[in-house]
Amino acid sequence: MRADLKSTEMGAAVILLAIGMASILLGLAAFSNYSQVCYVNPGGFPCVTTYQVVILAPLYPIAAEILLIGVGLDMIGLASAFFGLQQAPSRTPQQTAQGNTQD
Repeated sequence: MRADLKSTEMGAAVILLAIGMASILLGLAAFSNYSQVCYVNPGGFPCVTTYQVVILAPLYPIAAEILLIGVGLDMIGLASAFFGLQQAPSRTPQQTAQGNTQD
């Protein structure tokens, strides 16, 4: 029964880590997508805002939140993996070879 617990917690940890990493990459891409060019003219200082990838433009205002959510999911995933490994039954190489498992 404890082996099932280990595989369930480890599976959840892997999923959380994958989603967290994806959201971190999305947040970084949205944050680095923004650029602003300001021209110095005698009549004023017009600034032109551009985005390298237009589809990421709506995500720029919430890029920091996306990064924080990704970091949070990664921390939860790491904690879940750590506690999943600690709760797993320990097996020696001799027990594994004989097929004796602790359930």
